[in-house]
Amino acid sequence: MGETRATVVLERCGETSSPRSGLSPEEVAEAVRGLGGGHDVTLIISPEGIDERLMVAVDGSRAFLGLERPDGLLQFAVSDDYPQGEAQPFTIGSQESEIESRYLPDLAVAAVVVKEWMEGGERIAHGHWERQ
Repeated sequence: MGETRATVVLERCGETSSPRSGLSPEEVAEAVRGLGGGHDVTLIISPEGIDERLMVAVDGSRAFLGLERPDGLLQFAVSDDYPQGEAQPFTIGSQESEIESRYLPDLAVAAVVVKEWMEGGERIAHGHWERQ
């Protein structure tokens, strides 16, 4: 069985890029890291042959990860060492909001989460998936 490949689409300021297909977990992680400093940017990752989509919204040096699966929506929460309830301003889809810090890993962690998700699913070293 080969390595999981994915198609990615970048949404920035209402504009959608052409899909890039056949990307390896490392190439997708690199695409996430490359979004550093961007604002209101979303990378949509669709693994080949799997009925899931991972959306990585980026605002500055932080990311919000939402996983859409047939059984519902999940969001990634970093390990429990983040203060509960502390919120930060974050822009997703041109909408300003306040999101708890534990749902906003830095981009380096987000890239690792994306790679681990592509390589094996829900078991992630830096945190866990929570049902939305």
